[in-house]
Amino acid sequence: MRRRAKFLSASLAGGAWPTAALLIALLIWRPGWFLALGLGLAAIAATILLLALAVYAFAMLAPERAKKAGIRLSEVSFLGKEHAGSRLCVIEGLNETSRVEQSPGYYAVVFLALAAGGPGLLAMFIVKMPISDIYNPMIIFAVIFSIALCILLAYQIFIYVFQRPSVKMEPGAVVLCSGRREVKRFCRTDIAGLRIETRLYYDEDGSEARYNVLVARLSDGSEKRLLASGPRKEIEQIAARMRFLLDLG
Repeated sequence: MRRRAKFLSASLAGGAWPTAALLIALLIWRPGWFLALGLGLAAIAATILLLALAVYAFAMLAPERAKKAGIRLSEVSFLGKEHAGSRLCVIEGLNETSRVEQSPGYYAVVFLALAAGGPGLLAMFIVKMPISDIYNPMIIFAVIFSIALCILLAYQIFIYVFQRPSVKMEPGAVVLCSGRREVKRFCRTDIAGLRIETRLYYDEDGSEARYNVLVARLSDGSEKRLLASGPRKEIEQIAARMRFLLDLG
């Protein structure tokens, strides 16, 4: 499996150079063709994105009908990104309570990236773009893209301020929160046990990467993926604290 992933990655990397050379040649000698190609790819990408969003909305709003149609959203961890680079932050509170949140570094990277591609790029267009280029289709597309990133940045800030997900651990209970609102409360009788799953995947260059998921086994036989993080030690420490507060032994 690992050899196959490396071979696939090498093949993709090798095929990228001719594609890049072709695009550069079109940009230099046939800018009109390059523009048409760019607009065509943008239209295809926008169509695929809209279809994906429509399917996702259908699965969220009508889950039973979506299951009958063969559409099912895979469960992801309530908190944390299922990636080797994901980090969590534990905030100690009063009366033995603890709150687990996404690492502040994650939010900083997201905000900086969106600010650079959104307000930053838009400001550059306003200050330095010649009036003669205002009707250039590529410029129009870039401006629309920047405005979309501005909207996404505002949405992410709203999520961070009002709906930031967290997992609150307190004596006898684990509470899943969205901002100050309780999404789900699991009492001691609701949780039969905890376990840590290590997931393996291959990144873009074919190297092996791992992340860890803390899974709660519920009393009704179902399971809930609570937390995901790259370092196993981080998940083990949170799991130990949760077992202590729930008195799971």
